[in-house]
Amino acid sequence: MVTPFILSKLTGHRDSGIPISAVCNTSCFFCSNKQNPFHTERPGFLSLEEFYRELYFVKNSCLKTESASLSLSNMFPSTVSEGEALLHPELATILREIRRCLPSQIRIAITTNGSPLTDDIITLLARYTPIDVSISIPSFTEKHWLRILGTTSSGLFKTAIESFDKLNSAGISVDTSTVALPNLVGYEDLANTIEQIIARQVNRLVFWYPGYTKYSPDSEFFRYASTLDHRELHSFLTKKAEEHPECQFREIGTLETTRYSLSEATIQELSDSYWVGNVLWLTSRAAFQMIKDKIESTVSIQAASNTVHFIDNATYGGNIICAGLLTIEDILIAIKKYATSETDLIVLPPPLFLNSLGEDLMGDSISRLDREVDIPYILSKL
Repeated sequence: MVTPFILSKLTGHRDSGIPISAVCNTSCFFCSNKQNPFHTERPGFLSLEEFYRELYFVKNSCLKTESASLSLSNMFPSTVSEGEALLHPELATILREIRRCLPSQIRIAITTNGSPLTDDIITLLARYTPIDVSISIPSFTEKHWLRILGTTSSGLFKTAIESFDKLNSAGISVDTSTVALPNLVGYEDLANTIEQIIARQVNRLVFWYPGYTKYSPDSEFFRYASTLDHRELHSFLTKKAEEHPECQFREIGTLETTRYSLSEATIQELSDSYWVGNVLWLTSRAAFQMIKDKIESTVSIQAASNTVHFIDNATYGGNIICAGLLTIEDILIAIKKYATSETDLIVLPPPLFLNSLGEDLMGDSISRLDREVDIPYILSKL
């Protein structure tokens, strides 16, 4: 039987992950489940039968090296809801079977809001190290934490805050992710969150710029996300990173901090395989300026002309600007807008927006480009 979990694995990204839960104990108001252009399924917990099938698949198809990481949380956009892996009633069996079937060097990765990290759960995790726990922590102020996570349980907040020291004592690696909302909590509170994280011996901090789409409900989150000054936030986080050179700060979701650039492999493929005149480069909006600068400074790209434009994330809308949430329809709109009778080749973003069957999140196939576009195209390499 092909269940939603199995279908998501077979048609999703070929990553070395086994998301085991679509169940959550909070209702975060930044949750992406409420903002997708497609229906998000909530099939509960992965059954043990499904788990064994996915473990076999991962073991034989996905794990590239013995130093790889196996995530039990949903790491990529998917039609199955994200959830709390630590709530799974068969967590002990799942951890035991991973250690029995896979090399001992494999790191198990879990993302959590921290509230399920009770003493019993931490003791269980400590038996199966190496384990990396990433705690999503919006604030160390109780009223803000409760408001953002959509709960009234002070007990959940207390458990999450106390888990940092307990995980450290148990020898479990900890990092954090924070959806930054300074126009809700204030920059003073965000600064306190950073200092509190670092004081708990965490040296890798990830900050997400809040994303919203045209499907976002007219909610409190939408109002805060749509009015956030990204440049001001970036300047603030840059200053904090300079104050703490011992820590790794990473920002995700803003033009100024995108790490993706044009790969040398794509340039080499163009040089070796194509004798072209006019190349149209279509990028994500996030990577546009960096790729444009790279093309203009790279002499090995042999073309009569190189024209660079970005593809709007029209399907999602809002402030979404990344390649991973592009759709085939978005690409076709850009090709019709920018390609001309003089265009000899189109270079598209890397296939971050495609699953292993060549489909986007809407189920549209890359083969549609073959049917509707007469100009040769290639997908960039990472």
